[in-house]
Amino acid sequence: MAIAATKDCGGAVFFPEGVYYLADTVEVPSNTMLQGGGARSGQYQTGHSAQINACDEAHWTLPYGPCSAPSGGPAFLVKDAFGVRLQNLRIFAAYSGVIVTNAALVRLDNVAVRAALSGPGAADRVNTSRAGCDGCNLVLGSRNAALVIENSFWLWMEDSSFFFYPAINGAGQPTSEHAPFPERGQRPSVILRGSSTDTPGKCTTVICTVYLVHFARVVLSGGVQYQQVDTCDAGGYPGFFDFMYVSSEQTAAPLLDVQMGPAANTCLRMQSVTVVDYRPDDASPPNYLNSGRYPALVPPGTQSAAAGGNGLVPIVALNCSGARAPRHP
Repeated sequence: MAIAATKDCGGAVFFPEGVYYLADTVEVPSNTMLQGGGARSGQYQTGHSAQINACDEAHWTLPYGPCSAPSGGPAFLVKDAFGVRLQNLRIFAAYSGVIVTNAALVRLDNVAVRAALSGPGAADRVNTSRAGCDGCNLVLGSRNAALVIENSFWLWMEDSSFFFYPAINGAGQPTSEHAPFPERGQRPSVILRGSSTDTPGKCTTVICTVYLVHFARVVLSGGVQYQQVDTCDAGGYPGFFDFMYVSSEQTAAPLLDVQMGPAANTCLRMQSVTVVDYRPDDASPPNYLNSGRYPALVPPGTQSAAAGGNGLVPIVALNCSGARAPRHP
């Protein structure tokens, strides 16, 4: 009710210490600030005074409480809006934590976002195992990530973390929170996407890319992936991405993975990318670089590129060869 009341003239909504459960996606209007009580670090998913659990099915019992997907959508949706700020919050969601689409001037400060599911119910249904991955790091049009940004610009993410450690994998099997898990870090934890087609992220202005994005003092579990679904003739080249003092935990993905869709007839004209003091901590082997698609990357004496170690994963990767369409149930 409090968030809905800000729709006409904006405002601030304060979440005192406690745990809050969402039964449906909350759409955040323009000129609105959501602020949680307390200011503990959001960089390593440590506990906050205000924790948001997006759930409506109590039989999903995950490490941080019962959680499912509110109608299959994110916990928070910022759509056709500007001037939105989330601060001092921990958001524990199912398939996606926060989705920003066709928006500008959006800021996340000291926010920990985690997506927990990638199994039945997710449109992707991607097999991230070493045997079944075969390029599973890319699903064009996916919204299965901690943070998804579509057709937007002027975005800041600072002193925050975005994790995608599925508790349910692509085969519908539960995974362990603490045991070594070879499927971790294969998918991006943040997806940036530009599209001029009639998709959930369709722009109503001239923006059909994502640009002017700033990450500072952020921790990731699966890197950032930029997807350009089709050619953007309306203007607004993607880029001007800043990665300042960013680190990744248990990831097999590049810090920035740039991918082109099959409808894009020219290679992406990416603008400047700035990387300062990046730390890839506890890297995982890239299951998506298997011998079926990348035979030249298979080291001698091994059966797959993933078995060859983590040195195959670059900091920035660019693929102009096109991507496959999204998988749907």
